[in-house]
Parts: sequence; C-alpha cells; structure tokens
Amino acid sequence: MASGVYIGIDIGGSGIDAGLCGADGALITRGRTPVVSGAERGDILRDTRLLLRSLISGAGVSNGDVLGIGVGIPGSFDGERGEILYTANMPLGGLNIAEELGCDFAAPVHLENDANCAALGEKQAPGREMIEDMVFVTVGTGIGGGVIAGGEIYRGFNSAAGEIGHMVIERGGRMCACGRRGCWERYASATALTEAAVRLAESGRGAAVRRLCGDDLSRVSAKTPFDAARQGDAAARRLIDEYISYLACGIANLVNILEPQLVCIGGGVSREPDEWLLGPLRDAVYREAYPHGRARTRLESAHFTEDSGIIGAAALCRSKVS
Repeated sequence: MASGVYIGIDIGGSGIDAGLCGADGALITRGRTPVVSGAERGDILRDTRLLLRSLISGAGVSNGDVLGIGVGIPGSFDGERGEILYTANMPLGGLNIAEELGCDFAAPVHLENDANCAALGEKQAPGREMIEDMVFVTVGTGIGGGVIAGGEIYRGFNSAAGEIGHMVIERGGRMCACGRRGCWERYASATALTEAAVRLAESGRGAAVRRLCGDDLSRVSAKTPFDAARQGDAAARRLIDEYISYLACGIANLVNILEPQLVCIGGGVSREPDEWLLGPLRDAVYREAYPHGRARTRLESAHFTEDSGIIGAAALCRSKVS
C-alpha cells in the first residue's frame, strides 16, 4: 500500500465509523466500533484508537503515513481548538479530540458537523464533480442536513446552519424535541414513519404490518410499511403516499429557498427502490417547487450510503471546500 493516506472519522451515537482514504479520495478500508449504552468518554476514545490502529495495520501503512484526520461531530465544536463542545447522546463534551489524536499522529486534525461531512462525501461521487450547490438530507432518527453553496460548506455565522429538520411544515403540529411544534422531522424522518406504521397497526387497519412484525410492534421499522405496501396492503400504501408527501414538502421548500443543483437523500429510507421512493418523491417535489427555469434540481439517493461521512471527513483534509 502506497504511503499518504487520510483518516475520516464519523462519530455517531451508536457507533464510531472510520476509514482510510487515498490522495484521490477513494476509500481504501473502513471499520466500525460500537458505542455501548453508558460508555464513558475514556472507553469511547480507547475503542476509537483501537479501531484506527487496526485499520492502519490492515492497510500496511504506518502512523507517519497519515497526512490528515477529519472528524465528523454530531454536535457543536470549536474547530480552532479541536475541541468537542457538546454531543447530545454521547459524553464527549469538553474532549479535545485534536489533542488526543495528536498524541498518536503527527497530522493536522479538522473537525466538522457530521451532516456537512456527509454532504462533502456525496459531492465526491462520480458525476458530481461539477456540482457547486447541493443539499444533503439525511433521513434517520431525525432529519439532518448539510449544505454546500458555491463549492463551499455553508455553516452560517455561528457554524450551526443546516438544521433543516426543524423547519416547521405544520404550524401548531406535533411536538418536537427541539421545543417547536410541526417540525419537518416529526413527519418525514424514519422515526416518524415507524411511529405512523405502529399507529396504523394499532388502529386495526394494518394487518400486513402486524403480520410482518409477528404481531410484535416493537419490531416495526421504517422499512415495514414499504414491505407491507409491496404486498398489496392498501392502508400501508396510503401511509407511504402520505409520508412521501411530507418528505416532498420539506425538500420543495429547500429547492425554492436555495435552488441547488442537487438534493441528495441519505439514511436507511433512501435505500428503497426508486419506484417506491425517488420516483414518486421527484414527481411530488417538482409539482411543488417554483419553476425558476428549464433546468430541474436533481434529486438522487446517496451514492456512498453509510460511507458518506467517512469519505467527507477525510476530504476535509485535502479539499479546499473546508
């Protein structure tokens, strides 16, 4: 293995993903270490170091071959100091991760919001080389977003831009954990779809949903109503249609406000076949988006799926986008 690699680290509440990328941005190898419930900061840091050690050893490179390290943070951070300030689901506040990793590597460490890293990673996908304006929408527990404008990550004046899941699409609607009512993620996240499928089953109209989960509603996921609809369940199909209308509402808002060249959808829901998600989603978005010109915003699913954050974090070290 040739020398000269970049490390990308994607910190998540359930696990730490990391990988090595070459100078061309291609992912060489990747791995994951879980974050168990109740894990302390020292445990997480130790397991991350063990993961990086394993990746480097397996790739046949040394610590000295690492040219830069990028870290995606699911929270707030001080980029100049290299310190994590706050993470909602992990005890990492106050950790100077740049200093810690600097004990192992003589390479610069760059911190960035995890959704911004994913957006930057997706910008590296084939066919997106000329994309200058894009929005990455990650549909998971909530809805996160990363915005690239004019070829650069758009952070806002306090580096907190991109909280797209908390734009209100139904004033006075469902209560959100952020304290507002009617936030987009309360209607269009994977969590919202799962909750809707459970409500359908509880109502007595979701026979296919109950059958698929073995009558154990704790096993229902965002995939369950799609599977039920594919089996011909009319109630599940109506639920999916309603879900897609909510997802399209928020995306159309983003298109009307930002008019990006590309909106990229990530998260588990994005892996549904095009005829079940992207096809009807495009139709709904194009109906609602203001017709500015002949060219339409491209709407695509994530190319790198679970690797977007790793590739984008590594790109922080070698790209002028950072």
